[in-house]
Amino acid sequence: MVGQLAVEATRPLDAKRHFVIRATGESMDGGPMPIRDGDLVLCEWLTVSDPHKVDGRAVLLTGGVGDEVLAELKIPVWTGTEWLLRSANPDY
Repeated sequence: MVGQLAVEATRPLDAKRHFVIRATGESMDGGPMPIRDGDLVLCEWLTVSDPHKVDGRAVLLTGGVGDEVLAELKIPVWTGTEWLLRSANPDY
């Protein structure tokens, strides 16, 4: 569903850069800032030339096949040789 939502924030928001998603599942329900099933998550479109700038930060990863769009909230972690996608919930 696409629509408009009033959002209050402590910093300026731009409707062209910011958007809200509803989290599903429990994989990010952990750590100091848990994201629980059903939570609304404020996101910002970013373009980074150095992927290491998102290392260790929760990001929304998108992709898809055909008309199907897939999105996951994960924490990319660089091990020195490869990227791992981690969840904040240690059970995942």
